[in-house]
Amino acid sequence: MGPLVARVEPYALVGLSPGTHLGMPSAHLTLVLTLDAPLELSGGPIGPDRHRLRVSLAGLHTTPVSIHHEGRMRGIQLALTPAGCRALLACPAGELAERVVEGADVLGRLADDLRDRLHEAVDADEQVRLVAAGLGRRAALEPMDPRLARAWERLAHSHGRVTIAELADDAGWSRRHFTQRFTAEFGQGPKVVAGLLRFGRSREMVRRGTPAVEVAQRCGYADQSHLVREWRRHTGTTPGRWAGEDDIAFVQDRTGEAGAS
Repeated sequence: MGPLVARVEPYALVGLSPGTHLGMPSAHLTLVLTLDAPLELSGGPIGPDRHRLRVSLAGLHTTPVSIHHEGRMRGIQLALTPAGCRALLACPAGELAERVVEGADVLGRLADDLRDRLHEAVDADEQVRLVAAGLGRRAALEPMDPRLARAWERLAHSHGRVTIAELADDAGWSRRHFTQRFTAEFGQGPKVVAGLLRFGRSREMVRRGTPAVEVAQRCGYADQSHLVREWRRHTGTTPGRWAGEDDIAFVQDRTGEAGAS
């Protein structure tokens, strides 16, 4: 689905020890369609109490969500871009920032229709095709100001390594006006989004086993200590502790199946 959906990840997790998985902060909106029990979530933007969601939709958020599980989870997870939010959900990403909601409240009957079809799919490839087809029929043109779209693309392409001054100059706005318009559209300011993009890249490198010193250097952190501070701020943990304790985060690397991030 090109510029609307950055990733589509079916996941089938069985035989794990019951526990808690961190749903990490992200510069994408996260849509999860469950196929077994609903997701049981707490913390971060959803609050301290546990909530059970059959279809989970999370906007851009800066703190993690705890996903409580009994060792078995099946479903499909999509990372929506802000353009995808407008096209598929008919609202700007700013309306969902720092929120986790029941997806059926936004998608209506399509949420249940997709879940029913996914139950009938014979494999992960068919699941992906079914979701793409279902959402594709919903897609509509919800234009974003091209100056904001270009700013987002520049930030995403550079993994957050473009200054606000450069982005504001490119848009032809003052830095203050650019920040106001950007925040209204995406729900987070450009500095926060840049940090989320750097963090997202660092998380993927940690998953691949890249040494922390190299992660810090390649992702634009001042040093390893800066990397660890940003991880603590976004997740409450460190890269090393996350790598050692959150089994679900690494299922994809071991088996080719993706867990909910």
